[in-house]
Amino acid sequence: MSSNNPITQVSSTVQRSWTAESKHKTRKNVSSACRACKARKLKCSGIPPCETCVKSKQECIIDAEGDQRRKLNLKRKVDSLENDRQFLIRLLESLRTGKEGHITELLSYIRSSSSLDAIKSFLDSHNPQTEIGPTPHLTEIFTELERLQQSRQGPPTTLAVRQFADTPLVTVPAKPWTTATSDDTFVSHLISLWLTWQYPWFNCIDPVIFINAMQSKDLQSSLCSPFLVNAMLAQASFFADNPEACAISGDVRTKGNHFYTEAKRLLDDEEGRISIPSIQGLGIMFECACAMGKDRAGWVYAIQAVEGMRTIRRKQTRLMLETGLSTANLELLIHRIELSHFNIFVSGALVLQIPPQVKKPFEYCLATTCDIDKDVFVPYPRCGRRLPAHNNCILNTSAQMGEIVWDISTFIGREEGTFTQVDLVDGVQKWHARLTRCWELRSRCIDCERNPVPGIFTLYMYYHTIIITMYAFLKTIPSEADDRLLERAERAQQICLSSAHTVAQLTKAQQLHWGPDPGPLANAHFITISLYVLMEDLKTPESHQAFMSLCRAHIHYARRWPLHRGTARMVQLTAQRMKDPLPHDVVAHFREFEERYWKPDSERRFSSRYPNFAIAIRRGVDYLPDDLELDAFLEKWVNLDDETRMD
Repeated sequence: MSSNNPITQVSSTVQRSWTAESKHKTRKNVSSACRACKARKLKCSGIPPCETCVKSKQECIIDAEGDQRRKLNLKRKVDSLENDRQFLIRLLESLRTGKEGHITELLSYIRSSSSLDAIKSFLDSHNPQTEIGPTPHLTEIFTELERLQQSRQGPPTTLAVRQFADTPLVTVPAKPWTTATSDDTFVSHLISLWLTWQYPWFNCIDPVIFINAMQSKDLQSSLCSPFLVNAMLAQASFFADNPEACAISGDVRTKGNHFYTEAKRLLDDEEGRISIPSIQGLGIMFECACAMGKDRAGWVYAIQAVEGMRTIRRKQTRLMLETGLSTANLELLIHRIELSHFNIFVSGALVLQIPPQVKKPFEYCLATTCDIDKDVFVPYPRCGRRLPAHNNCILNTSAQMGEIVWDISTFIGREEGTFTQVDLVDGVQKWHARLTRCWELRSRCIDCERNPVPGIFTLYMYYHTIIITMYAFLKTIPSEADDRLLERAERAQQICLSSAHTVAQLTKAQQLHWGPDPGPLANAHFITISLYVLMEDLKTPESHQAFMSLCRAHIHYARRWPLHRGTARMVQLTAQRMKDPLPHDVVAHFREFEERYWKPDSERRFSSRYPNFAIAIRRGVDYLPDDLELDAFLEKWVNLDDETRMD
C-alpha cells in the first residue's frame, strides 16, 4: 500500500492530533466523591466544595474513610497497624519497667474487658506518651512477623488454633442425653468447663463414675440421666463464650436457657421418682436458678433435694444392685452428695440471711488425697500445668465451716427478724472462736500461696465473708449506744474492712493465676459483700483502690451471671445514695457498667430475695423496709433513678 494514500494520511493526522490532545485532557480520577454527588450519582470534583454542591447551595462533605481504592485503603490500614504497634510497645514497656502495683492494676484493667481506647487512656494517665523507639529485639520480632506474613499463602487459620486450644478434657456424647444440641464437641466442651471451674466448689459427682456412665449412652443408667446432664450443661453455659451457649443467638441474657428449660421438663417427666442423678441435678438446678436471679424458685429445688436425700438413704441397699457400685463406693458417693448439698445450701442461706433448709450431716470428712494422678486440676481451656486439686480437702473444710455457718444463719434468719444486742455479741464471739479454731485445723494443703488452685481461693474468700457477715451486725450502732458499744462498733468495722481487703487481694491473686472469668457463682457473692463494706470507707486510699479492684472483678461475673448484673446495679444505686459524693473513677465505672450491661426493664427479670447487705445488717436495730430484697429494691430504685435523671 502506498504511503501517499490520502485516507491513510488523514487517519494518521487525526490519530496524532487526538493523542496529543488527550495527553492534556486525560480525566483526572477523583479520590472520593462527596456524599451529595454519590447520592445523586453525579460527577464530582472531589475538592470541597464541589461545583454541584455550590450550585445546589448545600454542605459538601467528603468521607475520606469511605474511599476503598486499594492504595489509599492500604495506607489507612498501615497507619492503623502502626498506631497499634506503638500501643503494643508502650504496653510492653509498662509491663517491663512498671512498678508491681501499677502492673497489677494494669492487668486488672485489661482483663476487665475494657476497650482499647480505655486502656490507652489508662496508660496515658499513668505513663504520659513519649516517643518510644522499638528495641532491637522488638524490631527483630516485627521483621520476622512481616517476613512470615509475606510468605503466608491464604488467610490465617485462627479457627484451627482455637480448636486446638479448646480440646475438651473429656469426650462425651450429646445424644441421647440432650435434644438442645447434637454437637458432641460442644457438649464435651461444656462438661469440661463445669468440671474445671464449678466442680471444685460443688463436687456433688464422682467425675470418673459420671463420665463412664455418660459415655455408655445408656438411658437406663442409675448414675447418669438426661435431667442431670442438661442441668450441668445449663450451668456450664455461663462459663462458655460460644454462640451456642445462648438460647437466642447474640443475647447473653439467654445463656443456658435452652438446657435449663429442657432440664425442667425432664424433671417434671420424672414425676417425683428419686435417683442419684436426680438428687445431683436438683442441687445444680438450685445453683442455676440462683445464677439467673430466680432464687425463689431455686429454693424449691433445694427443698426437693433435701427430701430426696432422705429417700436415697432409705433405699441404699437397693441402689447397690441398680448402680453396680460396691458398698464402700456407693457410701462415698452418697456422702459426697450430702456434704456438697450441705455446703451450697448453708452458704446460700448465709448470703440471703434466711434459715438453712438442710440439716447438719452426721459427719464432715471424706478420705483425702493430694495425689496429682488421682485428684488433678487442669485450667481448661487455658494452657497450664496440672496441679493437685485438693478437692476432698476443700470439701471437708467447707463442710466443717458450714456447721458454724448453719448456726449463724439459723440465728440471724429467725422469723421474728430481731435479736438483742447482748445475744448477738455473745453469738459472734462464740462463732468467731469456733471458726478460727476450724481454720487453724484445716488440712495443710489448704494454702493459697503454696497451692493456688481456684477451689482454695474460693474457700479463703468464704472464710473471710463469714467473718464480715458476723461482725457487720455489730458495727451498726444503736441510737442509745454508750462508749462501750461505740468502741465495739469501731472494732467490728475494722475487722470487716480487714477481711474485705483480704477478699480483694485474693480476687486479684486468682485473676493473676487463672484470668478474670473463672470461678463459681459463690465468688461473686463474696465480692458483693466486700463491696458493701468498702464503699463506706472510700475516703481511705487503700479502701478506694480495693473497691475499684473488686468492682472490675465484679463486672466479669455480671457479664456472665444474670444475678450479678442485678447485684452490681444494687451496689451502684446504694453507693449513689451515700451522703458523701463518690470519687470520679467510681462514678465512671458505674456509668460504664450501666451503659454496657444494664438494659431497659432488666429489673423485671429478677425474682430474688438477695438482700441489700447495707440495709440487712441493721436487723435488730432498725425497722427493715419492704425493698430490702433484690427484686423489690431494683423495681423501686431503678424507677426513682430514671425519674431523677428526667428531672
